[in-house]
Amino acid sequence: MKQSVFTKKMNFLAFTFFLMASTFSQLSFAAVAKLPQINFGTRSQTEGSICTDCAVRAPQSSLMGQLAQLTGPERIFNAAYFDDNGERSTLVELRNRRARGESLTVEERAILQAADRVGAVVWPNCIHPQTGQPVNGNAFLIQINGRDAIVTAAHFIKNDSGQFPSGCDLNDFRNANFMPNVSYYGHTGPGGISNEDLYAKVGATAESRLGDFSNGGIEFNNDWLVLFLDEQISNSPAPNQRSPRGFIQFANSRNNGQQFESYIIGEDGRQELGVTTYQKCQTVTENNTSYNSCDTDRGSSGSLVGVLENSEIKFESINIRASRLPEISGEHALPENFRDWNQGLSSDHIYDEIQRVLNPQGTDV
Repeated sequence: MKQSVFTKKMNFLAFTFFLMASTFSQLSFAAVAKLPQINFGTRSQTEGSICTDCAVRAPQSSLMGQLAQLTGPERIFNAAYFDDNGERSTLVELRNRRARGESLTVEERAILQAADRVGAVVWPNCIHPQTGQPVNGNAFLIQINGRDAIVTAAHFIKNDSGQFPSGCDLNDFRNANFMPNVSYYGHTGPGGISNEDLYAKVGATAESRLGDFSNGGIEFNNDWLVLFLDEQISNSPAPNQRSPRGFIQFANSRNNGQQFESYIIGEDGRQELGVTTYQKCQTVTENNTSYNSCDTDRGSSGSLVGVLENSEIKFESINIRASRLPEISGEHALPENFRDWNQGLSSDHIYDEIQRVLNPQGTDV
């Protein structure tokens, strides 16, 4: 049995000020105790349209556009957008429906619950040489031994040759900010979110043993990174919510070659900048790789790919790499061969790696 663990326009100065200024206070949550040793808590096998007013929105709102546009020194240049696989939907529309009191399906409620646990990670001390902006990407909230953490793609901060953005080094990436409320960008329904809440951030510190944080290049199996949050946010409500935010739990294992429905939640370059979207697609897991038929584009790395288990979306894989199609910059019919779909690292692989590092005795506690 498994255990229970875990970004139109804005000038550079204004955006940098936003990231660095202290006027945007961090989330006021209880501080996390510094634990001398990490152990896993129990992990049970079962657990109970694009915004229309963007042009007239306050200038601060466009900061999320900048955030969505930046992807860091990605090794993956594009990803496949399959033209016969439906469309990705915006969380704006779904959130506004809920705010108006409309009835939502179990699936829609699960998507919104998971969306409160999906956000963006930003490294304010690391400036991308091409964009002139801080490196950032998709990330989502998990938990290890009761401590809140986020998981993201390692290639945001280092390429496959082991190179960091110009002027940065390993130490610059040890500390980051997690922005847990960015999926609320564009929310206009009752109970709208304030800019202070939308751009709230909490410090995050990289755990050098978890994911590829070495001085070498990134291999596919190591293209993930865990950062522990400096404050506990899972036990406090997300904006406009009453119950605790919670965290994304690891999904049950899937058999090799088994095809099943999944959901991708995150930002990419295909949508209006700053808008978080979701889509139902198909996934097949084979060894450490999880292949998904989701519509994705540049900037989608680090997105959650989840499965619905007991009315809750859980962590099946993290989106990492483009389709293997020869031409991956345009729209394509969905390939029949799942090995030509977009690729991610399975949560089983990440879970096993965490166990190997934090629990060398091999006891799955």
